[in-house]
Amino acid sequence: MMVIGQRFYRPGEAEKKDGGFWQSNNTRELFYSFHKDEFPAESVMHRFVVHFIPPKMQIPPRTEQPGFIVQKMYLTKRKLLFKLKDAGANKEEEIDLLVQKTKSRLGNLPNIQPKDAVAH
Repeated sequence: MMVIGQRFYRPGEAEKKDGGFWQSNNTRELFYSFHKDEFPAESVMHRFVVHFIPPKMQIPPRTEQPGFIVQKMYLTKRKLLFKLKDAGANKEEEIDLLVQKTKSRLGNLPNIQPKDAVAH
């Protein structure tokens, strides 16, 4: 039996257009792609949780919300990386749906506060 699955990339596996690989400071980070593959069902090891969190939102601690984090999309053919909010009109609805599913699981996440914000 064959299944179709959505491809996610770890930063160190996603090639840059001009060579090398993307880097990340977060071991939970995955890049979303619009690339789907067909593969044997027995090669599926297990399910995992993926949270789609816009770049300006705080990432919940792993202890509270385990799972992977997606904040960027990887275009496999062009080897380019984009923030979730920059999906473009033809993919915006798909990304919005994934973000909304995350919000329904996690609730509203607070915005990241600028480090140089002054309290009044």
